[in-house]
Amino acid sequence: MEKRQYFGGAMISYIAIIFNVVLGILYTPWMVGKIGQSSYALYTIANSVISIFMIDFGLSAAVSRFVAKYRAENEDSKSNKLLGSVTILYILIDILIFIILMVIYLNIATIYKGLSFDELKVLKRLFVIVAIYSLLAFPFTPLGGIITAYEKFIHLKLCDFIYKILTVVFVIIALLHDYGVEAVVLASVFSGICAIILKLFIIYKKTPVRYCFTWVDKKLLKSIFTFSVWMTVSSIAQRCVFNIAPSVLAYTSSSKEVALFAPANTLEGYFYMIAAAVNGMFLAKISKLIADSKEHEIVNLMINVGKYQTILMGFILVGFICVGEDFMRLWMGVEYVGSWPCAILLFIPDILLFSQQIANTTAIAQNKVKKISLAYVAMAFVCIALSLVLGKWIGALGSCVAIMLGHIALFIISNVVYYKELNIDVFLFYKKVYMPFVFPCIGSVFLGYWLCNYVITIDGWSGLFVKGIMISAIYILAIISFMFNSNERSKIIRLLRGV
Repeated sequence: MEKRQYFGGAMISYIAIIFNVVLGILYTPWMVGKIGQSSYALYTIANSVISIFMIDFGLSAAVSRFVAKYRAENEDSKSNKLLGSVTILYILIDILIFIILMVIYLNIATIYKGLSFDELKVLKRLFVIVAIYSLLAFPFTPLGGIITAYEKFIHLKLCDFIYKILTVVFVIIALLHDYGVEAVVLASVFSGICAIILKLFIIYKKTPVRYCFTWVDKKLLKSIFTFSVWMTVSSIAQRCVFNIAPSVLAYTSSSKEVALFAPANTLEGYFYMIAAAVNGMFLAKISKLIADSKEHEIVNLMINVGKYQTILMGFILVGFICVGEDFMRLWMGVEYVGSWPCAILLFIPDILLFSQQIANTTAIAQNKVKKISLAYVAMAFVCIALSLVLGKWIGALGSCVAIMLGHIALFIISNVVYYKELNIDVFLFYKKVYMPFVFPCIGSVFLGYWLCNYVITIDGWSGLFVKGIMISAIYILAIISFMFNSNERSKIIRLLRGV
């Protein structure tokens, strides 16, 4: 049952990611054509407001950690009291958000002074809609953390996927009937409310958790707040690098270099989504191992999950190295071919960091997030400082080199923390995961690149498809031959025979 939840949750995550990518390519241009560029800009602003004020400041991760801990210790009653305390904290933050939203609304003409009078009228209506939704939805932010703590991954991922589908369906209905941009925003809001109701139903039916507001532990709230602060710091530092990079390039280089960085940044975002698909799914399992004094088993879990993650991300990296130049030419045009090496540089650190996601989750479970968060802050400073130098020298490529080097520094510091603070044998991980991966990865790149560029002469999307199939076959054979042991190879053979 447990394995089914992990496998099912991961598969639904990957399907949702594919859905998002296809949506971005096909659905967005159609929506822009229906509502117009001006209304789409207002829709984007409204969505950005939701994104800003739906940040949970690490509280969802805190709830997931503490509930998983109490569950591992068979103290579910503490979870009920915890949720009551956290909900009160969320409501207090909600009041603060209300004040901020009121200030923004009263000064909306000053903040968005580039908009016309008619656009400001529409934006004010949209702002009221998203503000009300943000205030209503924010206290329910930890629902996902509760479901994660009880390892109901299939239910959680299905709920998130249903939210995406409902949003698209309702938006399409609004667009087909020409209801306007207000209806488009309301469609997103209504889908979000449906998702909240569905999560509450899952918690009520599938977990023993019930909210209890009769008890507030100030010491626990302080612990949660401290944990949340450091989680927020690491989250902001992790993604702000990619958001700041275009501004740094605009300062040090030119708009052309910013344009080259943009597609690479978009592709890294997709790569990040795939790499992070199983994030947090093992928190409950690790908490149970810690509660049962079986910390020595964490490294085995890290090796098994890390091996799977490395193979999956390596597959994308190898394929992109071999056919990425053709892909960029077909997708964005010949002037964007320079984005190809930029994307490769951004992919590399993701493989290193996300292959060790179990170690990062262990740091969360053991409340050792402070040093990891400080490492993320150091990484952000390194990335920005090097970008200022290298961006001026070699433009977008220099910025991507800076980001890669900053993340490699983060990888090294994190591994020191894992080894010294968490007692995780990272050297065993290198031996079992990275070392067997190096030869099939490099071999696949050399053979695949040679065949794609000097043997196969088919052009266009059909040629890209043929090259992709060939590289996939080479990579899979290389991984099975050199990275899998005899037992794993036997299982694959039995599986193929069964099919």
